[in-house]
Amino acid sequence: MSKIKLLVTITSFETTTSYEVPAIKNDHSIIYKDKDQTTTSYNFKKHSFTRDNKELTLKYVFKKNKKTKGKIYLKEYAKNIDLDIYTTEIITQENYYQIIYKLDNEEFIYKLEVID
Repeated sequence: MSKIKLLVTITSFETTTSYEVPAIKNDHSIIYKDKDQTTTSYNFKKHSFTRDNKELTLKYVFKKNKKTKGKIYLKEYAKNIDLDIYTTEIITQENYYQIIYKLDNEEFIYKLEVID
């Protein structure tokens, strides 16, 4: 495992949000904690994404040109919500990862760039 600095960018139709965070990278994933104390793990071998905080756990699996099911678990209500995800692009390079996907016909771009 190595400590890295990561630039995280999330783009939707209306907004683009970017921020830098310290992260840990190993042979198959990158793990980081957002400023709101959400722990995020992106497995770049399996193309899966998990976000966890005190309110919810979100799990997405991405498969290029395929529809998959995402899950949001609402902890307060002990309830799962299923989401349809359609992935249009997955780019995996040594220090750059990008996924373009649609949720409810809205396109999102999730990008991770190792900057240090």
